[in-house]
Amino acid sequence: MAHQKLLSGAPVSLFRKRLGDSGPPLIILHGMFGMSDNWQTLGRRLSDYYRVFLVDARNHGRSPHTSEMNYDLMAEDVGLLMEEEGMERATLMGHSMGGKTAMAFAAKYPERMDKIVVVDIAPRAYPPGHLSILEAFTRVDLAVATRQEIEAQLMTMVPSRAIALFLMKNLKRCKDGGFEWKLNLQAFKLHYPRLIAAVDPGGPHGIPALLVKGGKSAYVSDRDFELFKQHFPRAVLEVIPGAGHWVHAEQPEIFYNAVFEFLEEAD
Repeated sequence: MAHQKLLSGAPVSLFRKRLGDSGPPLIILHGMFGMSDNWQTLGRRLSDYYRVFLVDARNHGRSPHTSEMNYDLMAEDVGLLMEEEGMERATLMGHSMGGKTAMAFAAKYPERMDKIVVVDIAPRAYPPGHLSILEAFTRVDLAVATRQEIEAQLMTMVPSRAIALFLMKNLKRCKDGGFEWKLNLQAFKLHYPRLIAAVDPGGPHGIPALLVKGGKSAYVSDRDFELFKQHFPRAVLEVIPGAGHWVHAEQPEIFYNAVFEFLEEAD
């Protein structure tokens, strides 16, 4: 699929995978440098009970590349997706950047949200912890023959093989040989400060809310949960033991049980 090259700050039609034919709609929003495929296993499991939509955010995966990128626009992208799918209301679950997008959506469209699940992120600003990854994306020589050669390069630039393999999910083969990145690297370099900035979720909302924290993650503190509760007074906190920031990948069974129990609770 060739990426659309869009200059305007208008909402865009996002790539999505639909799983499940019945039940309430559940939209899952991935984190920075991720894509819908990261949530495939969990999405399939939840699709027994929900109509699940796994979404590629703008400038990620198979969604359009745009010159503009901020949480207000990304919330509008989700609103457009709901219009395209004929949804009046939905539950949003977002990890990291996706969690901030879900909170921005709550500020703009609270009447369209059934519940919100935010995974290991708070609405506050964060320090620039991804600069080394952006540098790795830039420095890798993509004009090579094999993925193994790219992995070897990344292993000299990132802390672990797990991170190298996560980043390599963004690779696609060029028709004339070599590789290219699926994500819009230029947009990330330009707008990265906006992606780590604070987001205002609005409210206080009556929306049932779950904040999931990895037990080994430093992304969410007790103070962060209190800030979250100012916007979502009905919020509950679930700490997943043995998990870092990628909670759903590191402790999938515990994560699934916590989320499913929250989704099934009566409002």
